[in-house]
Amino acid sequence: MSSKDKNVSSEENRNVVFGDIIFNRQYKKDELIKPKSISSSTLSLHIAAYENSIDATPADLDSKEEKGYLKKKDHKSDLIKKRKVSKQFFSEQTSNIQIKNTNFIENFIAGGVGGLCTLAVGHPFDTVKVRLQTMSKPSHGERPLFNGALDCFQQTIKREGFFALYKGMAVPAIISTPRFAIFFGGCSVARWLQQKEPDQELSFIQTFNTGALAGIFTTIVTIPGERIKCILQIQSMACDSATAAVKYNGPKDLFVKLYKEGGIRSIYRGAPATLIRDIPACGTYLSVYELLKKKFAGENEERRTLSPFATLAAGGFAGIARWSICIPADVIKSRLQTAPEGKYPGGMRDVIREILQHEGPSGFFRGFGPVLLRAFPANAASFLGLELTLSLFRQVHI
Repeated sequence: MSSKDKNVSSEENRNVVFGDIIFNRQYKKDELIKPKSISSSTLSLHIAAYENSIDATPADLDSKEEKGYLKKKDHKSDLIKKRKVSKQFFSEQTSNIQIKNTNFIENFIAGGVGGLCTLAVGHPFDTVKVRLQTMSKPSHGERPLFNGALDCFQQTIKREGFFALYKGMAVPAIISTPRFAIFFGGCSVARWLQQKEPDQELSFIQTFNTGALAGIFTTIVTIPGERIKCILQIQSMACDSATAAVKYNGPKDLFVKLYKEGGIRSIYRGAPATLIRDIPACGTYLSVYELLKKKFAGENEERRTLSPFATLAAGGFAGIARWSICIPADVIKSRLQTAPEGKYPGGMRDVIREILQHEGPSGFFRGFGPVLLRAFPANAASFLGLELTLSLFRQVHI
């Protein structure tokens, strides 16, 4: 055998290459060098082929051949050990992927339950808020339509009955589950994008970014849903009595007529205002909630166990923080979405100019009272529904 052949043989004994994975005898025992990924099935085929090539034992061996044969057997033993290591590696990677998918699905479903809880508790407050935000400014000496939130609440019940507070609820009922499901599912994706390790705890700013990104995801259902909801909530305000004819006979009729008037652009009117509202609001919402969870957990911080009361408190205060920073954008959005076609050709700029000219800066905070009254119970119910559903998943090991 030439020196060149010996060098090749020696090199083969040190480095055995299967696909893109190198098993190197110069490294520590059972150490795996993985420059690139390879599937488990491909690795198994390569190893099986190599094992078969060295399984046959020659009948007659001289001393040199015997040493080579024993070296191959020893090499085979090492490969079997390394095969176990590689299988463990691929098993762990598959397990991690399954956990991430499960977390997304769990958060998606739990978010939908939280959305229904929010709607059940908060919709009457939302009706009062929208009516206050969109009522016209009275002329000099004329009495305003409503003298505050309580007056709006009383007049609505007196003129239209108690269930008038739930007008426009059909659309939120349809979109509430996917909206909150998308939000909390999006939070799961946003966390994954920022985490360097599976169990890494996010900072306050990272949690804010998580909520902000998830807020962008939700606008695909939020914008048309709120456009329809707001119009249905206020259309009876222009009527002299509860029995007077209304322009739109429910969500479906409204959707069809809006589409005929202006197409998809009409359906998604108020999109920029909604994004300006939801991006910082959702970021604040989630970051404050997670911060309060840690504070309320106290000694149980590692287990992250909270009593139902603590969960309600954290969710309620997070809701107040959310609406405290986004009410001006919400006023602009409500006016844009409920205005007749062509009233604000300049969009948000025309609405802002009108409010400053006729009402001053305080006009941007119309409906702030019912917003705060709604924020605590509605968002407390949302997070309680979310946490209870996630707890149920953990208990049944889904």
